[in-house]
This record gives sequence, C-alpha cells and structure tokens, in this order.
Amino acid sequence: MILSESATRLLEELKTPPELGLCPACARTRLGLEHWDVLKLVRELIGAGLVLCVFDVCPVCGQRDLVTILRRHRARGDHQAAVAAIAVARFPPDRSTRAPGRHDQHMVEHKG
Repeated sequence: MILSESATRLLEELKTPPELGLCPACARTRLGLEHWDVLKLVRELIGAGLVLCVFDVCPVCGQRDLVTILRRHRARGDHQAAVAAIAVARFPPDRSTRAPGRHDQHMVEHKG
C-alpha cells in the first residue's frame, strides 16, 4: 500500500526510538500540521494495518488521550501456534478412547 508523504513522516516519528507512541497533540507539534490533518493520517495508517490507537497516557506529554502506537505483527509460526493452542483448549483429546500408554501401565502396576 502506498502511503501519503505526511503519513510516512508520522510513521517514521513513531518508529524513532524509543517507539513509545504519540497523542494527536504531540504528533501535531512534531509534524507541524493541524489537528484534523493528524487524525486523517492516523486513520490512513490504521487502514494500512501499521498502527493502532489506545487510550493511555502519552509518553511524550503525559496527558491521557488516544495514543497512536506501532502495531506489532506476529510471525506466521506464532499465529499457527496460537490457533493450535486454542483448538486444544476448546477440544481437548478424549482420554477414554486412547490406547493405554507407558504412563498408564505404570500407574496400573502400582495401584494394587
């Protein structure tokens, strides 16, 4: 996706260490834009899947506001592992139909 020049500038500001995020007022100050222009840029970056907004304390000015932060994408393997963990949690294996294993034989021997 092609971003506007201003959206690219905002994205670069968000990527600048320590990568904490910016509220609209701080972004407006850093970019030299009007309030509504900054909100349009944030909307553009959200639409591109690059940032998200959280209601939190801005790390720059300390005011509670919507703070735009970089979106962290999970690696494909992480996503597959998460889906597998959810599947196991929702549909645990049925232990009554499985063949007894070594652990089960050990338990039977010491039961008596």
